[in-house]
Amino acid sequence: MKRIALTSLILILVLSSSGINDKISPVETSLKIIWKKQVGNVSHRTKPVLKDGKIIIGSNGQHFMDFRSIDNGNGVYVLSLNNGKQIAHFAGEKFGDMDVNGIVSIDDKILFGNDNDEVLCYDIDGKQKWQILFSGDVEHAPAIVSIDGKKIPVFATETGEVRAINPDDGTTLWSYYHPTFSGWKTGDNRFVFKVKMHFSSPQVFFNEPALIDLNQDGTDDLIYNCDQESLIAINGLNGKKMWSYKPANGRMYMGREKPIVLKQEKRIVFNVYKSSEQTNSIEYLSFNGKHLHSFDLNHSGSPLLSHFDHTLFTTKGIVLLDKDRVSFKTDEALFVYDNTKKKKQVRYSDGQVSQSSFMFSGEECVAVVFQNDLKHYNQGTLVIMGTKSGQIHFETALIQNSEFTPVIADVNKDGTLDILVACYDGNLYAYELKIPSNKLIL
Repeated sequence: MKRIALTSLILILVLSSSGINDKISPVETSLKIIWKKQVGNVSHRTKPVLKDGKIIIGSNGQHFMDFRSIDNGNGVYVLSLNNGKQIAHFAGEKFGDMDVNGIVSIDDKILFGNDNDEVLCYDIDGKQKWQILFSGDVEHAPAIVSIDGKKIPVFATETGEVRAINPDDGTTLWSYYHPTFSGWKTGDNRFVFKVKMHFSSPQVFFNEPALIDLNQDGTDDLIYNCDQESLIAINGLNGKKMWSYKPANGRMYMGREKPIVLKQEKRIVFNVYKSSEQTNSIEYLSFNGKHLHSFDLNHSGSPLLSHFDHTLFTTKGIVLLDKDRVSFKTDEALFVYDNTKKKKQVRYSDGQVSQSSFMFSGEECVAVVFQNDLKHYNQGTLVIMGTKSGQIHFETALIQNSEFTPVIADVNKDGTLDILVACYDGNLYAYELKIPSNKLIL
């Protein structure tokens, strides 16, 4: 990604000027570090693959804006899951914006896009199988759909293209172009396009899509949050547009997340923020894109832009999502009293939620990484939170801030769960949770 998000810059300015952090020193984490490994910067879109005792993770290298300087620390790292030892590092050439975020594995292939407007395929040892030029930056992990029994990766670009690709050779199976498409097509001048992209940052298909078979044809369809402006459903079998939906007022305040799909209830859920009124609402659509319900969310604050199953996590608690209603639960640990402003305020900024859950303290829980914590200077926080109660059962400081989606796994095969978290110091950390492995749910 070639620019720093404005919201992150505003957040930094707010935290640095709030007064609440002025005299607070960094605190130590209470979790034991099994291993750590320098892999460079990662983003909230970084999605590693755990396979054959290895972790395969994309990297943005030393910085996110490679067109300004040389950076050979990006690309893809393959590490031993047991001890963090580097096994391979590839696709991180010095010249060009080789930043990699989400990746997927299909059979013996590692597939990913990068910020150099390319899609690449390697084996786990770092040998390139194929490489194709693409229409723009690929900022998230490709989705995988099944067509005629074969796993097919679907890539999407910031410039507005969605493309299904044969994983064997990189040939195109189908493409969809958004009406605002501004990228490169075969036959266009590649140099002119590359120069143009360094001075623009479209975000049409920036986020990973939700997958659900909307028309019951046996292939998952893709629902994208397009630049926080609209939702669009694309047929996974042929790439044709199925429907689109745009809120009458406000923006879809889900910059880091795909839409929420309630499969049994046949509902699509997302959040809308109206900046003029500074209000939030939860919106429900049917599987054919028709608006069904709106629920006021003002009392629960801004969403964390992350969710798990039927639970949306916010800075003030959790929102439980049912077919025709929502309910809200909170925990006082999510707040802090600001002596400067003489009032209680939200303690955390936004964050990311693990996509695996586990039993802890008598209920189903997830790990949440909060990017910033007002009580910890320049540090993020890891908490274990109940998915139904909203209660924080455990919390600890991280080494630094983080926007990484935590990964739960038995890293060193000792029969207990561990957690992988990457921080802004460029290290990937394996922390010991000491929760029995048989407590893992998903």
